[in-house]
Amino acid sequence: ISDLRDEMEKQWPSLSCPSSDGTSFWSHEWERHGACSESVLDQHQYFQAALNLKTQLNLLHILTKA
Repeated sequence: ISDLRDEMEKQWPSLSCPSSDGTSFWSHEWERHGACSESVLDQHQYFQAALNLKTQLNLLHILTKA
């Protein structure tokens, strides 16, 4: 997923530790939430799909309306 790293740093930072490079956070996300999708999406596809959905859905706007 190295080709997604720049976009992930901008779009999916580790808010619990802003000084972190995100690697351990993204590893946790994959192990906890993404690995179960492995029969359909590999790790790269999982993170690419997450980034695409964030862009398409404007999650911050949705949450402010909730």
